[in-house]
Amino acid sequence: AVLILDSDAVIIDLDLDVLSLLPEHILFTADKVEPNASNTTWNVNAGVTLWNLRHMEFTYVLKMWERRIIDRIKRNNGVSDQGPLHFILDDYYTEEERKRLGVVNALDTAHFRMQNGTFVRHFIRGKEMPAGWNKHNGTYFVPSEARMQGVQTAVHQVCQRWPGACDNDTTASITRGCASQR
Repeated sequence: AVLILDSDAVIIDLDLDVLSLLPEHILFTADKVEPNASNTTWNVNAGVTLWNLRHMEFTYVLKMWERRIIDRIKRNNGVSDQGPLHFILDDYYTEEERKRLGVVNALDTAHFRMQNGTFVRHFIRGKEMPAGWNKHNGTYFVPSEARMQGVQTAVHQVCQRWPGACDNDTTASITRGCASQR
């Protein structure tokens, strides 16, 4: 299995067995975008995903996702990975197929629930995002101060709780990394 995180996501519980969130027959686990959606919804947050590399649909979904992302970039339609994943899940699989094939496990739990996650905190961009932020020659997005502070605070809390997981320069390097994005 592999856990894929956006750069604005932080693992905050180093004691949790993350594999417990990925049933053996499921391709990937993610958080629902719409809380009332089914557990096999296509509408998931691609910023925190846990993938079963041995699932029969893995190679197909990965190749299609990669192709759609590259095509999107070539057409100057931005660099988003979530839109292409949504397209594949919605257009290539029916709800029944996603369920029968075990394509997605959209969590009802708070494990990946954005900045309130109990396993991963994901500090997604908010309304401060300018139009065209991810387009070629667009206004590239600069994270808000509050968003950068959220990441820094989460890292600091992890380092306080699990000091052996962080070297002495971890918080300083996170701070420098966030500051260099300005």
